Amino acid sequence: MDGPDPTDLEAEIGRIYQQPLAAFVAARNDLAARLKARGDRAGAERVRSLVKPSVPAWAVNQVFWTARAELDRAMEASRRLRARQHAAGPSAGTELRQALRERREALAAALRKAEESLTRAGHAATPAVMQRVSATLDALSAGPEGTAPLGRLEKEREPPGFEAFTFPPPVTATGSSTLAAAEEAPGSAEAPPAAEGRAFVARAESEVAARQRAVEAATAEAEAARARLEAARTSADEAQRRLGEAEQRAGEAEEALARAAGALARAQQAVREARGGRASVEP
Repeated sequence: MDGPDPTDLEAEIGRIYQQPLAAFVAARNDLAARLKARGDRAGAERVRSLVKPSVPAWAVNQVFWTARAELDRAMEASRRLRARQHAAGPSAGTELRQALRERREALAAALRKAEESLTRAGHAATPAVMQRVSATLDALSAGPEGTAPLGRLEKEREPPGFEAFTFPPPVTATGSSTLAAAEEAPGSAEAPPAAEGRAFVARAESEVAARQRAVEAATAEAEAARARLEAARTSADEAQRRLGEAEQRAGEAEEALARAAGALARAQQAVREARGGRASVEP
């Protein structure tokens, strides 16, 4: 008797990761139960071991399933950047800058798709979440091919370090490095491509760090603003309660004043009547 088709199982597992995050556990357990009922105990155990993704990882998975072109473009841009980091020649610096720009734009497009998936699913695309999504996309695109379970991430990835894109001085046709050649040629106006590449990456990493600090500061400020708003709402509620109590007391005072005015009028009427009675009996 032939066993279950592994291709079909892979497709079914892939469909689990395409589900809304809240439906992941139920979809996983349902598939494991169906596999066990079909006699595929190994498949059932494998499916049962699947871990529910974190929110950032789920968002990156959705880019793979719903916007594959953007993810492919980011990975292709990273491949071109790696290919050009050892390039030599007068246009090497320009080509390297172009590759860095293409990768940055491709990652930004993929990040927008991830944010759209989060918003559609009702998840909060907070700065902290989007920073982790961005780092994961960066890590996936820069990492070695074939090592990332695309579309099936369980947790976010750390962004690549400087070593992900290295820029050693390329060797010229004479066997010397362009860096050495530049040092031997005083007055050369153009920086060596390798040194230029290192400078670009260093500036890019510095910019990323600065933006991350800005995101963290903005997140802290947003939390403080939310706390101030909540405090203001509490104060407003308390003020509204006190105003209601004051209005009730004012109403009660007005009623008491009306009753007192009525009593005074009756007393005055009684006095007038009493005086009128005395006047009528006098000789």
